[in-house]
Amino acid sequence: MDELEQELRDLLSRRAQAAPAGHQVLSAVRRNVVRRRRRRRALAGGVATAVALATLGTAVLADRLAAPPALRMGAAPATAGRGDGGSTAPAVVFVPGSPVDVTFPFTSKPPLLGDLRPVLSLVAGRPTLEYLSPDPPASVTPSPPGSASTPPAPPTSTRAPQDAPAQNAAGSGLAALGAAGSGGAGAAIDKLLSPDSDPVTVVAADSPWTDGPFTPTTAATKTVVEGHLAVMGERRTAGGTDHVLSWTQRPGLWVGISMPTKVPDKLLTEYADSLVEAPITEPGPFDFDLVPAGFGVDNVSRAAVTFDPPGVEASLGYPGKIVVMADAGPQGAGSGQSLTVDGRPAWLHTDAGVTMLNVDEGAGWGITIQLPANLGVTEPDLLRFAAGVHLTADATPSRG
Repeated sequence: MDELEQELRDLLSRRAQAAPAGHQVLSAVRRNVVRRRRRRRALAGGVATAVALATLGTAVLADRLAAPPALRMGAAPATAGRGDGGSTAPAVVFVPGSPVDVTFPFTSKPPLLGDLRPVLSLVAGRPTLEYLSPDPPASVTPSPPGSASTPPAPPTSTRAPQDAPAQNAAGSGLAALGAAGSGGAGAAIDKLLSPDSDPVTVVAADSPWTDGPFTPTTAATKTVVEGHLAVMGERRTAGGTDHVLSWTQRPGLWVGISMPTKVPDKLLTEYADSLVEAPITEPGPFDFDLVPAGFGVDNVSRAAVTFDPPGVEASLGYPGKIVVMADAGPQGAGSGQSLTVDGRPAWLHTDAGVTMLNVDEGAGWGITIQLPANLGVTEPDLLRFAAGVHLTADATPSRG
């Protein structure tokens, strides 16, 4: 064996030792794919901008071929046609996509919330930060995308078409914010709450949510938050009675806070005073190679993203929208037309005017795409769109 052959043999031996074990190969490949996508997003510069404070709650999905797309978090522009069955829908055109991340304009400076878990989402077009109990509810959860494990059994519950968006699960991307709130004075709030209490919720919007859950129905009084005139009161909810506090921080930035009445007024106002304009951003549950041009994004949770067509008002509901959901297993597997999406098993069916495409992602994961049958999306376009939907490491399965 000459010197060249010996060097080649040594090189191959070193490469073999560095290679992952067989059961870890899929995990390694998926992690590399996610890293490459994130790098491409970072290199794209302005193309990857999600929610900018200057356009809080207002960005639009536009044709990226002509200009970098902006994300409209809220209702899409109005047009003559609609996608909710009221009139003829315009043709849907899919264009190169961009990240669907959510930015919240505030963080809380002192540790007022103890061990409550921060979860960031977009709710009816409004960036929303919820603080939930430290222990996530028990549920069947698949391994995170890119991890190697035995796939779990799918959940026994099924989803009816046109559900409301699923409640968020814990968000790892806000772990630092949660850790900063541990201990100290924070125990004063988290120890007052029980597992069945409403979450502590903070919403930011470009204008007051006058018909939303932050408008007091009783005992409304005026107060001051960091020099800004505010309104505090109470509001009945399904979980009991909540304090609600709202004010305009500056033109184009309205804030609402809701806490169970078990929390004294003083702690609510202390938390409001602690908010500082230091934005935090959380990745969405999916990367999209393609997006519907001109649509808005009005809901982003750890399990779902909703795209609202032009003329459809931003709301919590699914009707009239393109909905993409992460599932623990392929929901609806075996029903409808059997086909493949980028080599993955999938099933397509239409029920009550709603088209559902279920894609088996493997490793205990599935993706469901739901849209109105009259929206004008052809089957080839739907399959192209589905092939470009990729779970991120921040996804959690829908529970509803």
